Amino acid sequence: MKLQSESEDFFAHLHSQKRPWSAIKVTDSNATIGSHSSLARGLALRTLEVPVGDFIKEATKKDLPINNNGLALLQSNIIDEERHDLQLQYLFDDFEWVYYKKLTTNTLEKDNEIAKQFTDHVINDCDDHPLVKAAVLERSVFFVLLPLMRAYGSTSFKTVAADISNDEQIHVAVNTDIQHSLGATYSRKLNKARYDMVAWMTEDLNVEGDKGNQAFWLRQSTSLLKRSVAPGLEDTKRARVTSFFEIDHRNLPTYY
Repeated sequence: MKLQSESEDFFAHLHSQKRPWSAIKVTDSNATIGSHSSLARGLALRTLEVPVGDFIKEATKKDLPINNNGLALLQSNIIDEERHDLQLQYLFDDFEWVYYKKLTTNTLEKDNEIAKQFTDHVINDCDDHPLVKAAVLERSVFFVLLPLMRAYGSTSFKTVAADISNDEQIHVAVNTDIQHSLGATYSRKLNKARYDMVAWMTEDLNVEGDKGNQAFWLRQSTSLLKRSVAPGLEDTKRARVTSFFEIDHRNLPTYY
């Protein structure tokens, strides 16, 4: 018996929605006062991009409920992660001069070390299915960082967020679909790692408005993880993910 996603060629349709773009160096990266630390820590977590690609690569070696189109899409997504890593590195290289170079402490080294500890923990200590690791990180960590970049970053941040979001919406759609088909879920340990990463990222966020605080973004991350929707992010135009059980497999899920 074929899965609905296979019979309607869901994966081929998702693949056709991709648009090519290249990583480029950026200038004039800056942010709203009170958000610099959160965006800097979010960029430090770019160390997760390549591991997410590795998780997907590992998953393709397992028995997955996908057809050849699904396999081709996953392989394409791996290449996306490498491009995301490079683009976020370019953004960080510019933002470093705006934020870290003005600080007299070793904040840069501390942030990079903590981000590395989070990355190593997910890789080595979380025993979840590799595709579940990728799905959780993309759905409830990356889709917190990207709206943060859009909400509080300068044009450079917004442009990078838009390009990466176009890829990530497809990644989340296919990973969520396969995760549902596998009947797999995330562990408490992975859930805690996700929560701790977002809590650390937004710890010092202090911007006027309902969204300018840690509690708001933690709620959105948890909602994205558990329900694949984040109603509080509707005005970002990129952060709402349709639940897998709401997806018409002939169409892309909707992201607001």
